[in-house]
Amino acid sequence: MGEERPRKLSFIDCSMDQIGTAITSEWTDWKFNGQFWSTILTGEPPMEFRLIGNRTLEFWIRCYNRWQDLGRKSKSKAPGKVDGLELEMILNFPRHRLKDICKLFDPAGYKRLESEGISGPALARMKVSMVSLFTAGVLLSQLIAPKDKLRFIFGLADHDDSRTLDEMQFVNFITAFVRGLGSAFGLMSKESMMPSLEVIRELGRRLYDRISAKAAERLMSMSQSSEVTRDMLIKAIKERQAKLERAQSLEVDEVNGLPKYGENVPLRQVINYKVVEAWCFREFKDPLALPYALAIERFCARGSGADLYHLKSEEWFLSHSEVVEVPQEELETSREVKLPDRWQVLFVRDVYELCVEEGSFQLTFSETEYGLRRPLTLELWELVAEAMHKTMDDVRGQPTFIQFLKKAFPGAKAKHLSTFESCARSNSKCQQYDDLQKRGHEMDLLTEAAELFAKKSRMPVLPADDQARLEREFEQMERGGDVDALGGPR
Repeated sequence: MGEERPRKLSFIDCSMDQIGTAITSEWTDWKFNGQFWSTILTGEPPMEFRLIGNRTLEFWIRCYNRWQDLGRKSKSKAPGKVDGLELEMILNFPRHRLKDICKLFDPAGYKRLESEGISGPALARMKVSMVSLFTAGVLLSQLIAPKDKLRFIFGLADHDDSRTLDEMQFVNFITAFVRGLGSAFGLMSKESMMPSLEVIRELGRRLYDRISAKAAERLMSMSQSSEVTRDMLIKAIKERQAKLERAQSLEVDEVNGLPKYGENVPLRQVINYKVVEAWCFREFKDPLALPYALAIERFCARGSGADLYHLKSEEWFLSHSEVVEVPQEELETSREVKLPDRWQVLFVRDVYELCVEEGSFQLTFSETEYGLRRPLTLELWELVAEAMHKTMDDVRGQPTFIQFLKKAFPGAKAKHLSTFESCARSNSKCQQYDDLQKRGHEMDLLTEAAELFAKKSRMPVLPADDQARLEREFEQMERGGDVDALGGPR
């Protein structure tokens, strides 16, 4: 057997102090914003985000095309920020629902809507960053596969449709990532928690230099085995030298987030999507990437329910010059399928957790009944028996819950399975909360008992003479037998 590969740390394994320590060990003068990242990595978006929080890839690409069309009508690039009237057209939402989006992505505009009402002139003064909105909406959706999420948000920054990102484009990607998630979690109005634009861009430039250097190191280690790889290494070195010769910073257009190159476009060092994706999934083991990678891991986890969404065309990309063809989900069987009830999904989850705990998906009727501590009907048993059998035959290693769900409900579509997974997960969180409350009550009782014991322990000790006197009196009482505790006759 081969040597076991070390498991990657998830956020469950990491505390904010550990993340901050890892970053400052590489960048000693950097002030890590623990409050911001703690909210992103452990919190939940506010109610206002639900309007756009779980949309399909098709929805977002159609919105993207309508946004790009605004630029084509004015013979320019799509506006970086749109007003409420333009946002109404892009999202195709009723006006009263735009107020919730404005509260998250334009807090100042929201205050005007509160005082002036949702009128045309008030909406016209809204300013919502579409790149931030797209980034947050796509990242937090449970109905988009992880690889499609990354391809979408990379494409937002790839203004020349080159399938690569230069330094400024990467900085724009990081900016949209931070500000998009910050808006989705309601942090844009909290200046103490939200990183400033200057801080984000400084970090983005530092990260880009480190990715370039680590990518060159990877090519160096491979160069001895391939002539083609050696040529790629030489090209990368030349591009990096050209990049270092130009100005260290470029002026940025605040409206569109684009660099102002002027007439002479400088030579650019670029990194392709695959390299950026490798960085996102911590293949470069860069400590500075840790909070971004953990956010990607949370919202773009490989092997999640969203991975079941298969597209007819795998090769789709955003375009800033052409209309993006909307990729279609693979059509499944058209036969009518009866979807399970919520209690059935929760029962399947309980059986899955029992199988994982027992280390086997070959449990008998009696073993399942005993493990669940409740009687089973034939209908319930038939619901999971075939699923356990298929899981053992088709899945290598420990299956995920979504794989087990697919075996239990083979006729359900991918979007249904993702919903079932979310239902089971939310119910499990409620149970964990109930257990936590129960443990908290038990801890309160133990704490109260400990305080009482400590209070009694602090009481003064009875002097030795008094102890001896009481013992003599007690012995006399036992010998007499006819005197009560007060010394009087019975």
